[in-house]
Amino acid sequence: EPVHPNKKPQRTFTFSGLPLRSTFIVAIVLITLLTASSIGLVAFMSGSSVIKRLWQQLSGQIADSTVYRTSLYFSSAHPFAEESTALVHYRTIYPDPDNPFSFFDYALASLDANKEFTWVSFTTVEGTYMTVYHHPDLGRVAEIRRILGTTADGEPDTELTRYTPDDSGKWTLLETWKGSYDPRQRSWWALALKH
Repeated sequence: EPVHPNKKPQRTFTFSGLPLRSTFIVAIVLITLLTASSIGLVAFMSGSSVIKRLWQQLSGQIADSTVYRTSLYFSSAHPFAEESTALVHYRTIYPDPDNPFSFFDYALASLDANKEFTWVSFTTVEGTYMTVYHHPDLGRVAEIRRILGTTADGEPDTELTRYTPDDSGKWTLLETWKGSYDPRQRSWWALALKH
């Protein structure tokens, strides 16, 4: 094809067989993407560690605050437990499973004197469990759970008897039924046995 005398032929620079301009543009775009990705990854990792640290600090503050408030709320529980243990030790009060009403009277008076308490209980080494507590429907209730033996399945055979006080403080029988509750299987019973 003839070349016009005023028209210069168009030259294309190449780099290893590729157009130089396109190669530079692709390289710059790749470097930009790689840099942006690296910065994003570093920002994500540092942001995650900062958020994790902040969450750990916040959860620690919440836990400390909860323990503090709980200890204030139950501040009378430790002296009460120590005093009750001493009274049982010196036989001033004697939680007798055959006649639990003196313990029920003591526990009821303790509940009335300590409004933050929800229940007062006593368990013998044999597993007889006596308690007085605030029932959501029945009000103040006393229970004694006796272990009678074991069933054919190997489960504890227990009897629960429930009482409620009348206005004069006399305990009235509400109900009796069979169950399988055994306080000796509870962690708090094993802990109390050590002390």
